[in-house]
Amino acid sequence: MSVVPRAKPVFRLRSWVRKTLQRRVKLKRALVVFAGVLVLVAWMFYSLGSAMQQSQMISEIAKQGVEIPADFQAQLDAALKSLRDGKADKALGQLIVLERENSSVSSLTYLVALAAMQSGDSDKALTKANESIAKRERVSDSLALKAVLETQKNSSSFGDPRVRAESYLRQAMLADEASSSPCIELASLMRYRGRHEEAKQFLEAARSRLNPVDSHAVVDTSLALLNLQFLPDGELPADINPDKDVASLFSAAYVAMRKGDFARAADILRKGRDRLPPDLYYYLVNDPAMRKFVSRPEVAEFFQ
Repeated sequence: MSVVPRAKPVFRLRSWVRKTLQRRVKLKRALVVFAGVLVLVAWMFYSLGSAMQQSQMISEIAKQGVEIPADFQAQLDAALKSLRDGKADKALGQLIVLERENSSVSSLTYLVALAAMQSGDSDKALTKANESIAKRERVSDSLALKAVLETQKNSSSFGDPRVRAESYLRQAMLADEASSSPCIELASLMRYRGRHEEAKQFLEAARSRLNPVDSHAVVDTSLALLNLQFLPDGELPADINPDKDVASLFSAAYVAMRKGDFARAADILRKGRDRLPPDLYYYLVNDPAMRKFVSRPEVAEFFQ
């Protein structure tokens, strides 16, 4: 008599397979849910970061709309002129008052630090440079200022001030990769330390970051032409030496054209075109005062 196998073990096997599959499905669902949660959390952090960045940007833009006294700009200009003229103590006092009364205006803290350094108050300069960095204002310039303060320290102080200065300048480069100033200062520091190849590399880096025109030459020339532009013909100076500097060159050419001596003007402009970098020459020759003579055939070629 044969024995028919019972179906129970088969049933148990099928039940075990079904439960295993169900557990796998649940696990997959859990993984999908977990992944979704991760994506949601990542999106929340991203949104939070974007919101914080936007808030910071709005805060910076809002500074442009702060209320300031009517004479603020004149007072600031006077303080900066004092600083430029070597009257650092006077400038420092003026800037401290301006910063205290207009704390929302950007860069004033850095300017106090700069004036303090030039007046010999290293402690105040360092404090204000750190405050400027904490405000995220003129970070690169403030780091460069701290580097200069380090180089002024006695070499017998703790550690090597030149090493700390180099560190600050490298941080300054990272804080503003578009600025040439940290590169120039690093090049100077490298030269003092005898690292001439590195100095050359930093100077090359600085050259690639320079503005396409010389800011000093532009401002000096523009001011000179502006002053000449509104003088009567009889009061125009007759003894401007075009070889003195860039401003004098364009001033002499302008005076010659005003007086109708276009042959002399052409000779002066030819010298300028030959001597100056093209971007600087063409920027200056197209000054509003100079452009009045662009249609004159004797000098037209020098405007193109």
